[in-house]
Amino acid sequence: MLKQAATLAGAALIFSPLGIPFASCGLPGLLVAGAGLFLADAFMKQMQGTINNADTQKQNDARRAEERTD
Repeated sequence: MLKQAATLAGAALIFSPLGIPFASCGLPGLLVAGAGLFLADAFMKQMQGTINNADTQKQNDARRAEERTD
């Protein structure tokens, strides 16, 4: 049973996004994978900020239009 669990854990590590670079290239592969994840995170945060700013701008425009009609 322990051998089966170790086999499954090893397969999960090798086939995971971080496991493949580490298994094939070692530490440099892990660094490249980490840099890729860092850049993806930075991109997603930037996109989230852009979307939040657009929503805020729409809300501000709606308030201004409402104030004009009052």
